[in-house]
Amino acid sequence: MSTQLIEGGVDSSIFENFMYHTLRAVRTNPATAEKTVVVYLDNAVIHRHSTVLKTLRKMKVHILFNAEYSPHLNPIEQLFGLMKQRIKSKEVDSK
Repeated sequence: MSTQLIEGGVDSSIFENFMYHTLRAVRTNPATAEKTVVVYLDNAVIHRHSTVLKTLRKMKVHILFNAEYSPHLNPIEQLFGLMKQRIKSKEVDSK
């Protein structure tokens, strides 16, 4: 699989590059090359950029977008919420 560490913000070009390399690894692996792949995205502008969508279609994946204004349906948002709670409780404990 592909990983990248990006300092600062991510734009559609960086995201498209990440998706390309990640999906290329999936599609060139004999064990996963013919598997059905679903990419689940939230509604960030960079996720809907034409170059990103073109790359996802070229890699023959199904694109599934989260319903708008529904972060409660996005599992990573729940993890972020838990992390924020823990950080805040540490801030309170350290004062």
